[in-house]
Formats: sequence, structure tokens, C-alpha cells
Amino acid sequence: EMEDPSRRAVLSLVAGGLAVGGVNAALKASDERYAAFGTILAPAPYKETIRTELVPGRIWGFEQCIALASVSTNIRMTVVKLQDGSLWVSAPISPTRQCLRLLDELGKVSHLVVPSTALEHKASLSEFLRIYPTATVWATPGQSLPITVPDTARILGRDTAPWENELPCKVFFVEPPVTDTFAEAVFFHSETHTLLVTDCALKLPSKPPKILESYGYDGTPGPISLEQ
Repeated sequence: EMEDPSRRAVLSLVAGGLAVGGVNAALKASDERYAAFGTILAPAPYKETIRTELVPGRIWGFEQCIALASVSTNIRMTVVKLQDGSLWVSAPISPTRQCLRLLDELGKVSHLVVPSTALEHKASLSEFLRIYPTATVWATPGQSLPITVPDTARILGRDTAPWENELPCKVFFVEPPVTDTFAEAVFFHSETHTLLVTDCALKLPSKPPKILESYGYDGTPGPISLEQ
């Protein structure tokens, strides 16, 4: 039986496309900033991560950039080393290999905390839980669609936490008819007298955060001026 030339041409194109796609996928995966499962907001599929030691040996901030057109901001995951040496991780960010490497250098993750009902602070929880399946999940009340938390999650302000003496917690909660349901938990690190908040306090530095250079003003990486 003779092979149809048009069929052979189509198969060649498909094979070529798969080969190129495989090369592109390999190149993407070779970059440790690559987010295999995408990200909730740009820049995607790459996320630069900067780790900053906020309190020596105890508290670290992990920053990435989230952006929409010419509006960009930093988003932070906070990590505390508990007295038993394990890690308490609040507001997980996109788990790129770079982010996970910087995190694993600090110790073993034992607790994953969702400190707010805001979508951006729980968008990466499911991915983190797949990576750290033995970690206990803690979340504020009021979690709802489109992004929820596991049914096994402990509720902040209701359930007793093994770390509550180190990180006592208070929950701010509002619901209809006052406003839409919203909750945020704040924590006080007793040892270092450090207050940990998510969105209820905002600092505007004199210069744009360094992490924003990974996105730039309009998606082109580079410095951002004060005018921009």
C-alpha cells in the first residue's frame, strides 16, 4: 500500500511541532524561576524570588512580583523558624524551584498558613501541600470559592495550635451585611517581639522594591523610576 504524501507531510509537521515543543518545555524547565503550574498573575510562567532575612536566624521574607499591565507589586511569603527547628510558612507564593531551594535551605516545613481570605495569598496553597504533604494547614475562617482550603485545615482563632505560645494570633473578621466576608490573621512572634501582618498594614518605601525589576514597568525587566 502506497503512503499518501499529504498524510506524510502532516505527520512530519506534527512531529516537528512536538520536537520544538519538547525543546521549549525543556528550556523552560531548566530555568529554576519557571512555575510549572503557572501563576495567578503575571509575570508568568517565570517568577524571580528574593529571600530576605528579616530577623536573624528566625524570620525571613520571600518576595515575588505580581502584575497586571503597568501595575505591579511585590507579594511576600513569611517564614518563621520555630523553636523545634521546623518552619512555619505564611501566605505561600509560587513554588518555583528557586523558591523551594531557598526555603528548604532553612529547614523542614511543618505548617502552612493561609492568613487571609484574599485570593492571592492562598492561590499556591494546593501546590505547596503537594510538595509538603505532611505539613499542617491553618487558615482564617470565611474561606470560599473560587479558591478554597482543604477540609482538613485547622481554623485560626478556633483550633489550638502547637505554636500558639510562640506566635499568638488574633483574627479580624467581617461578613455581610457589614461588607463581603473578609478575614485576616495577625501574629506576634513572642521571642523577637515582631508583629506579622498581611494586608492590614502597608509600607510605601522611598524606592520601588527590588523584586519589581524582575517585571519592570510594563513587562520588560529593568529598573523602575519613581515617576513610573
